[in-house]
Amino acid sequence: MKNLPRFKFVFFLAQFLLAPFAVAQDNDVSYNYDNGAAVETQDTSTQNQSATPDSDSITSDPSAEPSAKPKVAVPNESNLNADPNYSPEVDEEEVNAAQMVSVYQRNRPDYSPEGARIRSFRFLPYISTAETYDDNIFATKDNRVSDFYTLVKPGVVLRSDWSRHELSFSAIGDLVRYSQNTGENFDNYTLFGGGRIDITGKSYLSMNATHQVLHEGRGEPNDQGSLEPTKYAVDQLASEFYYSASDVFISVRGDLQTYDYEDSISRVGTVIDNDTRDRTEYTGAVRVGYNYLPGYAAFVETAYNTRQYDNNAPTENRDSHGYKISAGTALDISGTLKGEVKVGYLEQMYDNPNFDSTNGIYVGSNLLWNVTPITSVLLNVNRDVNETVLANVSGYTETTVKVTVEHELLRNLLLNAVTTYSTNEYKDINQTDTLIALGLGGKLFINRRVSMNLDYNFLMRESDSASREFMKNRVLIGLTLAL
Repeated sequence: MKNLPRFKFVFFLAQFLLAPFAVAQDNDVSYNYDNGAAVETQDTSTQNQSATPDSDSITSDPSAEPSAKPKVAVPNESNLNADPNYSPEVDEEEVNAAQMVSVYQRNRPDYSPEGARIRSFRFLPYISTAETYDDNIFATKDNRVSDFYTLVKPGVVLRSDWSRHELSFSAIGDLVRYSQNTGENFDNYTLFGGGRIDITGKSYLSMNATHQVLHEGRGEPNDQGSLEPTKYAVDQLASEFYYSASDVFISVRGDLQTYDYEDSISRVGTVIDNDTRDRTEYTGAVRVGYNYLPGYAAFVETAYNTRQYDNNAPTENRDSHGYKISAGTALDISGTLKGEVKVGYLEQMYDNPNFDSTNGIYVGSNLLWNVTPITSVLLNVNRDVNETVLANVSGYTETTVKVTVEHELLRNLLLNAVTTYSTNEYKDINQTDTLIALGLGGKLFINRRVSMNLDYNFLMRESDSASREFMKNRVLIGLTLAL
């Protein structure tokens, strides 16, 4: 299999270390953990936490004040074998207009781990473990197999604590061991390094690099039913430039991702050649907007992508390019509603003349509504064109709607409910897969260093292809220890 080049993190970090960073100062910083992820925020109205962005979307919040800077995101790994109720936590209890978060994300002074200080950096080691029962580990319609498995997530996060600029590094593991079906065991990990240079009070340049070793979970759209889960590596470089002048702002983003799949063995003993899936994806995006009222911004956005495969099969050239054009509005109503909604048009065009282009309406939404001080509702909607392994099929259009409700029953006891509805419409064949996921969970804080969680998940896929249908239930109990 072709070995793709790995990113030279030393060179990348040196560029930031040579930048004219300001003298560090102590800020009121705390951290929270949930199933092996830690995210930090500072107690200041001029800092704004941003999640790891999609590869073809602009990351800056157009409704934020011109001087607001996004925190460098610490990535999380998620797949069907992980907890779908997981949500990264951001510590900030006294929510204000510039930094509104949901119930699960709020700081709890009596229970939030603080980490340790190393000069001008915060150091956060942690480890989470969970025992899970899954009644259909292979995600099959018939001949269901159940098993217990143990999930261990060790991790460390190192983040600067400066008044200007930022550096952030993390290493996160995701280790699973099954009780009976040991062939399903996997070891995933993520290495991350990123930084932000504050050019002026109204502009910044951010860059980050990520290396991940992952696997395809059973029941995922491209799972080929191999003897063991298919392993693959993802490398990513991303950068963004943001500038604001008065009420007008612009954001320019670039993203490079490489995918390197290992060959796998089918259940009849033949080799599945996954070299034909190795590819590089390039994405560029621009957003221009205007803050027309306090807490309201209108924007237009365009994104262009190119997907190039390393080893195209003679009759299955999957190289393509595409674009998205959208317009939307961003909201930041103090303490109540925050997020954005956008609508537009997308198209993905293929070099292979046998593949028709995929086009249609594009929608995106990411909203947080704090219904009461102890109840939050989150709405996420997205539509995109994804790659597939099905023969004679160019790809599929995925439309996902996810609603999450979070509630603080007690100061140290949180509850959540998650509903996800997703459809995968395959081009060139008459097939649509519908995925329905339901989740119920709770988290109990014992003290600053110890927390527990209990979750139940239901997952079902219906399809025009009967062999792809399945239903499964999963129960998980977990424990997190943090410094």
